[in-house]
Amino acid sequence: MLVLTAAFLGGELVFSIGTGVNHHAWQEVPTKFTRVMLEGQLTDNMLVKAMAGDTPILLYKRGDAICAISETCSHAGGPLSEGELDGNLVQCPWHASRFDVCTGQVKGGPATISQVRYETRIQNGQIEVRRSEDTLQPN
Repeated sequence: MLVLTAAFLGGELVFSIGTGVNHHAWQEVPTKFTRVMLEGQLTDNMLVKAMAGDTPILLYKRGDAICAISETCSHAGGPLSEGELDGNLVQCPWHASRFDVCTGQVKGGPATISQVRYETRIQNGQIEVRRSEDTLQPN
């Protein structure tokens, strides 16, 4: 009976809630540069959520550098744009996973999967993003 209960609970956690599932695995990501925001709307040292089609992107600007990673936490799907910023690390508001906002690398768990990283550029006053070729995430 204990084994059946554990199996049911495990299945419920994984398939209904997505516990322990990479929340980026089935997410469409732009492979071509896509406009996400006017350059003037992004302020230094602020986390901003933008959309590349249906994909939420987290933007961060420091000086002339603009960084972009997936806005949805890989651990449990939390909104990183609502997290706390400490230097170049963002902490997920749901379970305190920490990620480098420029590389997407996990810097503190419980997350074990890095965030998808995006290349950025400015074209005609628009910030554009596309999936980085060196990102660690499959898709």
